[in-house]
Amino acid sequence: MVWVVFDKERVKVTSGEISLYQSSAKLQRGFCGKCGSNMSIHTEKCFDLPIGVLENPDDIEITQHIWTKRALKHVKLDDDLPKYSEFAPD
Repeated sequence: MVWVVFDKERVKVTSGEISLYQSSAKLQRGFCGKCGSNMSIHTEKCFDLPIGVLENPDDIEITQHIWTKRALKHVKLDDDLPKYSEFAPD
């Protein structure tokens, strides 16, 4: 699944509600309380969304790639953006 990571302060839910599950000490997973669909990941700093839930995903400006070590072998990230095998440095 491709995720888009936002600074928590830059995201506002404008319709409906996200149900949260505390999946670890530092991470909550958001899901639709009606159908159970995976909707988000929440940390102290970030609000992550699967790109498939966005109405206009092509409008997102990608600035870096993280967790590249988990990319499928046929995925080629051939742009000039920074790439990190796991988390980006702070």
